[in-house]
Amino acid sequence: MSWRDQLVERRVTGTHPRLGRAEIVQLVRRIVAGDPAARCGLELGDVSAEEVTQAAVECWGWTAERARGWIDPTRTVAAAAAARSRILEAGTAGARVAAATAHPASLLDVHQHLLELAGAAGAKVVTCDRYGPVHVARRGRLSLWWVGSVATATDGESIVGGELRELAAEWIFALGARPELAIADGEFAGAAAHEGIEVIALADLDALALGVAAQRGLPVHVVPVVTSGPPDAYEVLFGGKPHGPDPQGAERASQ
Repeated sequence: MSWRDQLVERRVTGTHPRLGRAEIVQLVRRIVAGDPAARCGLELGDVSAEEVTQAAVECWGWTAERARGWIDPTRTVAAAAAARSRILEAGTAGARVAAATAHPASLLDVHQHLLELAGAAGAKVVTCDRYGPVHVARRGRLSLWWVGSVATATDGESIVGGELRELAAEWIFALGARPELAIADGEFAGAAAHEGIEVIALADLDALALGVAAQRGLPVHVVPVVTSGPPDAYEVLFGGKPHGPDPQGAERASQ
């Protein structure tokens, strides 16, 4: 079975298991209206519906003629291969690399694996132990905890995901050393792009704002994937799981 077919079978790409046309159209409206959560925390200024739908076509392969959400498997394969190459290139150059996820149940293993690739290639993995708490709208006080060198959000009892704009905005500051390449999703990817940091962004159709940013020339490399699958669904996306909790060359900030 081809790489592409494996990703479709695992529902990492292809027909979306959760989002339909109505949900995507509503998201487009929210982005146009300036909803910060829909914009992944990015300051994009005026955005037209046409610009958002064009980003959906270019980055995800979805058009409004489809009744269901759709991520083009060919785009996923090409973007994942390009992202892996960029991460290895950054590692070879000894770049500072950091990672964060707003979808830990699904993507924590993926981010750990990519950090391991970067570290093994020579990157300086920038990490921390904990930071916060920070007040997050409608969520209360949340902190950043680094799990296997990947920043995650926690309420002190469990790792949480979802809308984390205020906390994501603190992520780069918490690291101390500014990364040269970020690996992230959701509002963490938006926070990195806002700071002008090149970011490998694992992005679902509910993160179309990241596609808008990429189309505008911001340093965002969209890897279009469903971000709500079980962790093992992503094992073939970049080539396996992490082998350890602390990538080679990790630089840890103390907060």
